[in-house]
Amino acid sequence: MKLEQNDKTLLFSETTIPDIFFSDYLPQIPGDYLKIYLYTLFLSKYNKDIKLNDLSKKLNIPFYSINESLEKLNSNEKIIFLSWICAGKIKEKDKIDNKYDIVCYGAVGAYPYSDEYLKELKVANNIDKPLFYLRGGIDYSKLNKFQKLLVKLVGKTMKNSDEKTQIMFKQGYDFVKKDNLEEIVKYIQIK
Repeated sequence: MKLEQNDKTLLFSETTIPDIFFSDYLPQIPGDYLKIYLYTLFLSKYNKDIKLNDLSKKLNIPFYSINESLEKLNSNEKIIFLSWICAGKIKEKDKIDNKYDIVCYGAVGAYPYSDEYLKELKVANNIDKPLFYLRGGIDYSKLNKFQKLLVKLVGKTMKNSDEKTQIMFKQGYDFVKKDNLEEIVKYIQIK
């Protein structure tokens, strides 16, 4: 009998770190910065908020070092911005647009991929760089009542979509898979 656990507890899940971190950043990053990077990466998976003072206490690092390390990324840093889509808008995009040199954007959404939808997203979000669409899903257990109602209403407009999309809007479904990142990875390797 095969047993699987889909919902791993906080301490038994995995945190993925891109290989470029090991090849390009690890050799030059100071020890405290490394601790801060790894811990904030870990927290970001769970949408956790933390105050700088609490981070300082948790990692046993002086507050000024925390502040300094978080300011280390400056406007010259090149980044790939990945976020999720809500009502046609890429979340948090406005907070990073003028702060970093964005190489490309990745947006995770529930709709099936189409060239037309990708063009709509670029226009609606004022994007002039490459945008990659990654199919996500809907997890109703993570939505509040208003969000659930909104998603159900949108789902009613999706009657002409494929069966899995209809199921996703009715009860939830997850299209996330590692292969969804292939296009972005290929683009980065060329750059």
